[in-house]
Amino acid sequence: MAEVSLSSWKGRAIEQLVAAHCVLASGGALNVSTPMYDDEGVDLVFSLRGQPATLAVQVKSRFSNSRRVRGGSFRMDVKKSTFKARSDLALIGVLYNEETHQVSATWVITSRQFSRLVRGQAHGPGKVWVMRTGLNGQKVDKWSHFRKGWAELPEFVVGLLKDLGAPSA
Repeated sequence: MAEVSLSSWKGRAIEQLVAAHCVLASGGALNVSTPMYDDEGVDLVFSLRGQPATLAVQVKSRFSNSRRVRGGSFRMDVKKSTFKARSDLALIGVLYNEETHQVSATWVITSRQFSRLVRGQAHGPGKVWVMRTGLNGQKVDKWSHFRKGWAELPEFVVGLLKDLGAPSA
């Protein structure tokens, strides 16, 4: 049996935590499924009871004991090879505190917003698009307003799904 890397199981655990939290906190209004394979960078697929729209989500997690987090920043790396901006895709960044066993912060960014904000990054040999933001809240950057509290996350996902299901004008 192949050995599972530490980061792989921790990332998968955070994905499941996000899924369970959103379903429970929405009172079952949200449902979630997981793709059989992850070649498009999709970890979770949310749906809202009674609506056909779905929201694909890529979850990126970081942990409190990482060097960058201890240094005061949060970073999401999104593979260029699997990322394609579309209306039904969002990125959720999760900061997990390993001492308190709590989620310290989340960031929710639609893929189109993300694509627009990384546009200035080099298009070339680099393999990832990078989102980097400060954690101390004193310096506002282009990613700051995407930060949400853990309690806000399910309601925000519901809002994105309602927007997807709204009739086009």
